[in-house]
Amino acid sequence: MFRDEQGKRVARSLEPVRSAAWRDIIGQMTNNGADLLVRMLAIARGETFTPEGQDEEGRSPRPLVPTIDQQLHAQQLLWEYQHGKAVPQTEVVKAMDAAMEAEQYKAMTDEELWKLANKKRKELASTIEGDEGE
Repeated sequence: MFRDEQGKRVARSLEPVRSAAWRDIIGQMTNNGADLLVRMLAIARGETFTPEGQDEEGRSPRPLVPTIDQQLHAQQLLWEYQHGKAVPQTEVVKAMDAAMEAEQYKAMTDEELWKLANKKRKELASTIEGDEGE
């Protein structure tokens, strides 16, 4: 038993109390996400799904069939979960261009590199002068 400064009894936990985060709560409700993956896999396969419950008049809802767009979206998400997101094509092209440019620079002699550097410096200087004149 613990007492405070005035001698009153106080109950304190010896271990820090942590409130459950949303991630923990969702994990408990969905079998750590396994139920969500099973549902997404069923959508990707185009399996019918009957919602639970009834409407105001006591009728059971009709089975739902995922559209082709929904199936493709679920398939894409499952693929990305398993293999990772695809690199955007623009990034691939940029990397290839940079690699080709680096190879071109490696193939140049010191004299060619010096000439190219002077040319780029002159272009940059004329661009800066043009901007200041406006």
